[in-house]
Amino acid sequence: KNICDGTTTDLTTNFDTTGSISTAWYFGSNQILIPSAVSSLGQYALIANYPDGCIDTAYVNLNIIQNPALGNDQLVSYCYGSSIDLNTVYNIGANSAEWFIGGMPINNVSTVSSNGLYSIVVTNSLGCTDTANITVSSAVKPNLGNDLSLTVCSNVTEDLTSYFITSTY
Repeated sequence: KNICDGTTTDLTTNFDTTGSISTAWYFGSNQILIPSAVSSLGQYALIANYPDGCIDTAYVNLNIIQNPALGNDQLVSYCYGSSIDLNTVYNIGANSAEWFIGGMPINNVSTVSSNGLYSIVVTNSLGCTDTANITVSSAVKPNLGNDLSLTVCSNVTEDLTSYFITSTY
C-alpha cells in the first residue's frame, strides 16, 4: 500500500474480519494500538482469531511516496503595464499543476497582470501533492524622460549620467 509522505492510512479498511473474535495489528513485534492512523514505512501484520480456534494472518507492506518539492514561497514583481509568466517561477517537472488566487482556480497564469497571492498545487503521478504561494506585485515603471540626441566631437568624452534622473529607481 502506498501513502504520501506526511499522511496516515487506516489499516482496518484493508481486510474483512467479520466473524472473528479478536484482531490485533503488529509492526514487527510491537502491537499497534491505533491501526486507523499509521504512517511508518514497513510491514504490518493483522492477526485474527476466529470462534472455531483458527488463526489467520495477513500482511500490509506500507510504502511512503515522496511528495513533489516546489521549494519556498516566492515574491515576484513585474513592471506596471506589462505581465509576468508564473509558469516560470517553479519547475514542476512531470507533475500536474493547478493555480489559484483567493481560493478560486485560474486556467492561465502565463500573462498575469494583477497583484495578489497566487497558489500553485502540484500533484505527482501517485497523487501526492505540494503547495507553494507566490506574492505578485507590480513595480512602477521608471520615467527617464524624453529620448535625447547628442553630438560629441571625436576624442571627447561626455558624462551621460547627468542627462537622466535615475537616483529614485
